[in-house]
Amino acid sequence: MKKLALLVLSLVAAVTVSNAQVCALKSNALYLGIGAVNLGAEFSVAPQWTIDVSGTAVIFSPWKM
Repeated sequence: MKKLALLVLSLVAAVTVSNAQVCALKSNALYLGIGAVNLGAEFSVAPQWTIDVSGTAVIFSPWKM
């Protein structure tokens, strides 16, 4: 029975089609702890190639520049 289940699972995994995402929105939650907002977007341009656009806005900084 275990061999049959493994065979069916491997066949299903072999014939499924996976589509990559076209656009992803990203954020870094650790930046919120220091008072900065970090947001970004990542776009797919080709298989295994992406372009990343991100930025950080400092809301509060306890350190003097």
